Amino acid sequence: MHLHVISPAQNAPSEADRPVLRLVDTAACAGTSPELWAGPIDGETLMDWRARTATATTICASCPIRTRCLATELARPVDQQHGVRGGMTAAARRRLVRLGTAVRGGWVA
Repeated sequence: MHLHVISPAQNAPSEADRPVLRLVDTAACAGTSPELWAGPIDGETLMDWRARTATATTICASCPIRTRCLATELARPVDQQHGVRGGMTAAARRRLVRLGTAVRGGWVA
C-alpha cells in the first residue's frame, strides 16, 4: 500500500482524519519506498518485478491493517488498481473479484 504522507507544506489533517492517520502509521509499509508497491516499472525484468513483489507481499503478511488495506483497494475500480496492496498483486485482486462475482452469480457451488 502506498501511503499518502502529509508534508508540513500541506494543511494539517482535520480532527476526523487523525484516527485514520494513526492507523496508517501502524502499517508495516510505513516508511518504505513507494516503488516497492508499484506495478511493473518500465525496463524492469520479470525476475526483478517478481522479487520486488515477493518482498512487498512478505511485508504485508505481518501488517496489522492488511485486511483494511485490501478492502480499501478492492473498493476501487479494477482498472485503477496497480501494484501490491493488502498483500495481493493487482492480478491476484482481479482473480479474487472474478471469483467473488462468480460465487454471487451462482456459478460456484
